Amino acid sequence: SWDSAKTSWLSVSRVAVRLHSATFPHFGNFPETETFAPREFPERLASALQDLAIGFWADDPEVRASLHQFTEVAREMPTPNHMSLIMPDLAPSQLLTNDGRITALIDTESYVRGPAELELAVVELWTENPEAFRAGYLEVNDIFPRIGDCREAYRYFIYLLYNAPPKGLSKWLEAPEYFD
Repeated sequence: SWDSAKTSWLSVSRVAVRLHSATFPHFGNFPETETFAPREFPERLASALQDLAIGFWADDPEVRASLHQFTEVAREMPTPNHMSLIMPDLAPSQLLTNDGRITALIDTESYVRGPAELELAVVELWTENPEAFRAGYLEVNDIFPRIGDCREAYRYFIYLLYNAPPKGLSKWLEAPEYFD
């Protein structure tokens, strides 16, 4: 079961930062059957948003009404500085713990090479202790990635990709912002 004690959040962040510290000159799937240059990321994200919204969310008026806005946000976001190993669907249910320590990471088929900020935008949605997460991250790396410029596009993407909670898109987008 998930233990939300401070030590668990420190452990989660230490695992994430170790994965984020491995950098790659491209993004794409793992094990690299399709890769792309970082400069292509904003446009490819915008294209993915369109494909997901039109292909899977055509009957959702909130998604349809916001599609143009978020594809423009994606296109205007800065090119990511580097690509890392990330898991865009990372959630507490994938972490097995014992006495506040992570003992296993399960359900890892979504690992890709992408911007660490994308994974942090996901973690921001479910972390119960953002201060402990940030502290653990900074124990291993001197810099905590800034997600402010890309948060909206990433949250929209994750919502479309993983059929986010039934509260609706606006509630998902309005979740607290802890990392910036």
